[in-house]
Amino acid sequence: MIDEILFDAEEKMTKALEVAREEFTTIRAGRASAAVFSKIMVDYYGTPTPIQQVASIQTPEARMAVVTPFDKSAMGSVERAIRDSDLGVNPSNDGNVIRVSFPQLTEERRKEYVKVAKAKAEDSRVSLRNIRRHAKETLEKLAKDGDAGKDDVARAEKSLEELTSKYVGSIDDLLKNKEAEIKALKVKGDLQIKAEELALKAKEAASGCTHAVIEVSSRLLAAHSLAGVECDTVVVTNLAEAHLDLHGSRAAYHEIKGRIL
Repeated sequence: MIDEILFDAEEKMTKALEVAREEFTTIRAGRASAAVFSKIMVDYYGTPTPIQQVASIQTPEARMAVVTPFDKSAMGSVERAIRDSDLGVNPSNDGNVIRVSFPQLTEERRKEYVKVAKAKAEDSRVSLRNIRRHAKETLEKLAKDGDAGKDDVARAEKSLEELTSKYVGSIDDLLKNKEAEIKALKVKGDLQIKAEELALKAKEAASGCTHAVIEVSSRLLAAHSLAGVECDTVVVTNLAEAHLDLHGSRAAYHEIKGRIL
């Protein structure tokens, strides 16, 4: 009976951890992904329905998602569900697809996402503690009713505490990783998005596109992001003493700019 109680508690904690992982994927950090839509419910003919069941979701660009309802008559309901969600976006549709543009994350928005992550982590910890409390009460009842020895129950309670600590630690790791992911954007910012845009341009070129226009910052140039890229025409702007906090001196800044010439 004791083993069954511990097994049941671990099974529930495992499910709680899985839910936490799913919740964390809905917090956008960087490139748009279908996962951020996973908790959106659409009013489909009066029935709350997960958006994945009524539409396909693709992310062709770093800050763009394209949502295609399977049933065109549900276009308005899907668009409204996205707009009313906590994604903070303003979708638009052309009658066939819904386009969702994600604004670049501001410092304020990043801090808000960190708060959301911390709140989700705490909700998960509360779930784990509730599971522990229920299992502990069940174990204590066994001892009280004489269905298990006190020493056996004491050992089981110790195992329960270790189990709880293990899963709480997993939640803490999820939060730590998500915070690091969000805060990293403060450093990467445009760099990350531009790098992804460059990759997209390269993909277009491979599919037959012969020319593309690319705007590149000195930060990207410093990171050798255009290494191996041939340019037919180059327009260099802003040769003043800008970004010296990053490059150190005017000479270094001009050298960076010269990499594209």
